[in-house]
Amino acid sequence: MIKLGLILVSLLSLWWHGYQFSTGDQSIYVPQALKLIDDRLYQRDYFVNHRPESRFSLFFPLMAGIVRLTHWDIQWLYFSLYLLVHLLITWTVYSLSLTLTGSRFIALIASLLLSLPKFVGGTTITTLDVSWLPRFAVLPLFLFSLQQLALGKTKLMLLSCFIVGLFHPFSGLL
Repeated sequence: MIKLGLILVSLLSLWWHGYQFSTGDQSIYVPQALKLIDDRLYQRDYFVNHRPESRFSLFFPLMAGIVRLTHWDIQWLYFSLYLLVHLLITWTVYSLSLTLTGSRFIALIASLLLSLPKFVGGTTITTLDVSWLPRFAVLPLFLFSLQQLALGKTKLMLLSCFIVGLFHPFSGLL
């Protein structure tokens, strides 16, 4: 019953704030992945050729590798991964809340409240990303590491933070 509730919470959240492809940060991130797939693209684009993200993160080579191997359309791949990670985020918020409070009801309410997007500081940035980005991709593992910290499992927390850092270095440092 809890799993069904979490799936409904996640789908409600996705319905509430939607999904956007190639807007905002993805106007930089999508071309970086496409550039790794086909080197002839964006030859004179400074942001694609000189941004450090594609050199310091495994996110971009992983996305390019999946597209090369599966021949999926990048838009469908990104949406599919976004949907999967969105469900994982809802589950990890529930799990972390359950660890902190010990109450299934409170953890379910917390996952409902934390899965709904809220605008940050009067900006257009929401608490949950509306597109497939490196920081969104590592959020479930980041929340898992917080849970391990709460449980006192330092080695597992450090390992998960290291993996987070491989995909989104700034989050790994946090």
